Amino acid sequence: MWTPSSGWVSTLSYNFSTTDQAELSLGFGVHAFDTDVSVDGRVFVGDNEMRGSSSSGELLAPLPNIRGSAFYAFSDKLSTFATLGWMSANVGEWSGSFTYLHWRLHYAFSDRWGLAAGT
Repeated sequence: MWTPSSGWVSTLSYNFSTTDQAELSLGFGVHAFDTDVSVDGRVFVGDNEMRGSSSSGELLAPLPNIRGSAFYAFSDKLSTFATLGWMSANVGEWSGSFTYLHWRLHYAFSDRWGLAAGT
């Protein structure tokens, strides 16, 4: 069982294209997850249950990431924003990677209030 308890994100980005309506940036950083991990083994044979070994511990896992972001304003009130990123880690015989896309559409009711929806 894996239960995240807290996490931190640090990113350094460079805006390589900026206009009145759009912005493109590329960045890199670190996602750090402070997790509690526990493993419990059980075997079921019919109605009988046999417990195996169990183990638990804490893990601080920093994961480097690369990300790109894009912003586009259709008008003064309607805009969109997307971030595409990738992170990877190799620890001993374990390795994995994760690609993510966050997108949202934003409508501004006024200079201070708006509504956003996305993933």
